[in-house]
Amino acid sequence: MSYRDELSSYVARLQQRLRLSAWLRGAAVFAGTALAVTVTLVFALNLLAFPARGVTAGRLVMLAALAAAGALGLALPLARLTRARAVRVAESANPELEQRLTTFEERAGAGADRDDLFLELLAADTLAHTEAIAPASLVPKNRLFALGGAGFACLAVLVWMIAAGPGYLGYGASLL
Repeated sequence: MSYRDELSSYVARLQQRLRLSAWLRGAAVFAGTALAVTVTLVFALNLLAFPARGVTAGRLVMLAALAAAGALGLALPLARLTRARAVRVAESANPELEQRLTTFEERAGAGADRDDLFLELLAADTLAHTEAIAPASLVPKNRLFALGGAGFACLAVLVWMIAAGPGYLGYGASLL
């Protein structure tokens, strides 16, 4: 495997790790929004004694809030996560790279031919600097576990409220 291919593989692993973080963060935002909107709407609808039109309006509000959370918390960050953005994240987190990774990505993306010796030398030099910078160091496991755990906890509370929630909280959540 050439240095060029190795560095391209490194950037791909970096982008994959950032994509996983974006997915988990988006899922946590989505589940947290669902829980917060449900609780808020149940309290508001309880004051009105759960009228049929109020429940319908609450469902529409919930649908709009979840659509916004899905678009802003999940779709937008994933759409913005390109190879160039992953390179910028790595460069900003590790100034000792001194724009080597950016230069490599720009030259490789510009359609440089396979026999470009400058690109091969740049890749070898950049790989020497990236040995200490694993993709897992930019997005640590504890952050991924925290995001996944937060999303799962919100979802678990929401399911519990719908299935067996106490009093009007459970009743309202099941209506919505």
